[in-house]
Amino acid sequence: MIVRWEWILTILLLSINLWAGDFLGNGGGGLICENRGIELLDFYEGKLEINENIKLGDPQSSEAEIADLYLTRLKVFSPKRTDLFRKRFSDFYKEATFIDKLPLMEIPDLGIDIPEGCEWKQIVNQNPLLLSPGKKYLIDLELWSKLSTIQKVGLMFHEIIYRESNSLTSKGLRHLNALIAFDKINQMDLPSRIDVFQQAGLAWMEAQGFSFSLTDPFVVESNILVKAIAIEDSPFLWKQQNLVMREAPITFYPNGAIKSFKIKNILYFQVGDQNLQLETKSYYQDPIVLYENGNLKSGPTNFLRLSQSSYY
Repeated sequence: MIVRWEWILTILLLSINLWAGDFLGNGGGGLICENRGIELLDFYEGKLEINENIKLGDPQSSEAEIADLYLTRLKVFSPKRTDLFRKRFSDFYKEATFIDKLPLMEIPDLGIDIPEGCEWKQIVNQNPLLLSPGKKYLIDLELWSKLSTIQKVGLMFHEIIYRESNSLTSKGLRHLNALIAFDKINQMDLPSRIDVFQQAGLAWMEAQGFSFSLTDPFVVESNILVKAIAIEDSPFLWKQQNLVMREAPITFYPNGAIKSFKIKNILYFQVGDQNLQLETKSYYQDPIVLYENGNLKSGPTNFLRLSQSSYY
């Protein structure tokens, strides 16, 4: 839906600035340069750093095809976040409001020098105070229409990443977005990839089949995560059953296999075509410890009884 309400937004922005400081929302945007059109800032920076052309398939491909290639790369090491991003990508247009032109806003600290003959323009704003219920993105229709399909998809994922980011600037998430778009993210070792996710302001990531916190202490040795804090409610498939992780330490063997972890008092079973849920009366306080081959070594008494039942 296109709404002609620039003057309303201008008044709102002035009011918001007076009331809430510089709360304008993420500045997902691009560079407009003389005789070069408009280019997503993420991709402009990516070309400078990587010195290669973007690798998101045929420029004639559809948005869905380009997004699928992007998500295929992410899924190699982050299947859980891939599912989240795929859902948000499919909902993007439903959650967007297009207007003729975003009001002029103060240029944020982009972390780069704007090239001579170019200017930065914001294309998307996520300030919730400017959006109606159920909407996430306020988009400048004039600038959006000038983007290529690949640039549009790149901007969509910039905004999707931003929804998770706790960073004060968008520089780190622009870098992450470019690394995926230029097909470089899976060439990085684990410590480098962790650093990229942290710089993007993301609170968690995945390694060795687990989701772990980036805001709590963790240890990586020889490119293996050896100790971290599990994300609350992360599932762990063990013996064909889903164990619900607690927000507690997880440890790994040198080969990356899980060594010990704690679970909640909720277990999920599949018996035939039925999904069953079992809940005990209290937390399992002690950790579950496995051998390197995945067999159970030790654990809470009530879990040990359950693990020896016919369900397993």
